[in-house]
Amino acid sequence: MPGLGLTMGVGFANINAKAEGIESKPAFRDAFQRRRCLVPVDNFYEWKKTADGKQPYAIALAGRSLMALAGLWENWRSPAGEWLRSFAIVTTVPNELCAELHNRIRAAISPMMTSS
Repeated sequence: MPGLGLTMGVGFANINAKAEGIESKPAFRDAFQRRRCLVPVDNFYEWKKTADGKQPYAIALAGRSLMALAGLWENWRSPAGEWLRSFAIVTTVPNELCAELHNRIRAAISPMMTSS
């Protein structure tokens, strides 16, 4: 399904999935119901618009430990008949610390939410 992430001939069409309304958007509806995942990262970048273009900022936990981002994944067949797997990162409204950088931020999952 080219709706998530990689689209043949277009590049990364839907690498981000806006959390608000994700359950009803055609590109993400099925994956949201059946194929959620955690994407481990040690940091990610947000790009702040400046007068000269964009400035990258690395976002990481204070202790530099791994964090889990909310994601959706999908298997889909390319026009050439190959099976491909792609994923999208769920985004949401930023917290106070990141709001001045960008109007969206990747949805990080609290460690308490992943423990059993």
